[in-house]
Amino acid sequence: CIRDSFPDELNQRPEILAHHYLKAGRQNLALDYLEKAATRTLSQSNYKEGINYLRQALKLVDENPDTDQRIEREIRLQTALGGALIATKGFAHEETGAIYSRAADLVNRVGGDTSPYNPVRYGVFVFNMVRSEFGVAHELAKDFVSAVEGQGDETDHLLAYRIMGSCLTFMGVWEDSIHFLEQSIALYDIEKHKSLAVTYAQDPKIAALTLYSWSLLHRGRYEDALQAADRAISEAHSFEHLHTTAYALGLAGTMFHQFYGDLARTREYADDLVEMCMKQPVPLWNNLGFCLQGWAIGMQGDPVEGIKQMEKGYDGFSGTGARLFMAYYCTLKAELHIAADDAHKAIECISQARSVQEENEEGWFAVDIHRA
Repeated sequence: CIRDSFPDELNQRPEILAHHYLKAGRQNLALDYLEKAATRTLSQSNYKEGINYLRQALKLVDENPDTDQRIEREIRLQTALGGALIATKGFAHEETGAIYSRAADLVNRVGGDTSPYNPVRYGVFVFNMVRSEFGVAHELAKDFVSAVEGQGDETDHLLAYRIMGSCLTFMGVWEDSIHFLEQSIALYDIEKHKSLAVTYAQDPKIAALTLYSWSLLHRGRYEDALQAADRAISEAHSFEHLHTTAYALGLAGTMFHQFYGDLARTREYADDLVEMCMKQPVPLWNNLGFCLQGWAIGMQGDPVEGIKQMEKGYDGFSGTGARLFMAYYCTLKAELHIAADDAHKAIECISQARSVQEENEEGWFAVDIHRA
């Protein structure tokens, strides 16, 4: 047996055994090793191969009888695929949403204790939040927190508090967001929770630190905010997970320093983000970096070129299904129109920013719009 002849090599290359068992018609063993291959490659941020293994596995699952075991395996595979698609398509892409919707339907069929399927709950939540459906997202976050209250599993608490803290940050409910994010950060143990980065598309502690920096900044705790942002980026680089690093560079690096008022560091982090995203397709973050890079170019003396780049970047960002940050984008573009002596277009951008903010309840940037 090939598995017995080369055990060490095959532990590192489970896809070889998957291929071997597929050829031999042993589908269940092939499924086991395809799933292992996907887990291994996704943990290395090799999204293209990981997605390929997951799609192969799902085709095999479709051929199996409709048993509880089959449903549970499909949930695992769909959830893993959803996390990979968050990185390669975006949180709010239609395909990402469809994967999590299918997984949620399967979870409802299983019934009973659904806590093992909390990644599905997260996927549905973040799909709605990044589409700026904050009414839906907030209810989902409250349901998650209610579900874990009174339970002893600290991982579930860590995730529920991170999700609620994220939602409240983007809604601009600063004190409550700080409360939940601090709890989430305190519960994190890297030995126990490092693998969550694959399941949830980014490390939950680094994601929490990133948005914690935003909340602290908007409450006027400037030094604490800067320390949290720098810590998020430093830990992301050490963590060596592509989508986690992109998340931190995008939010704790580029955007944080933009509204902190540090033009040079905004440009530096935007450049780093765009360069990093060239290695593998991470379109949401690549386009966000490109958009903020354009703003920095405009503020450094070339507003016409900056506006063109901002528009191209945000078009790509929204092409992933995201409606988040639209009011922020319109306000930054207004700054460049002012720099280009086009007050009429600047006013149009501010009007659009106010309209979008009122419509979708993305409250974190509301004060800045009115200040503009």
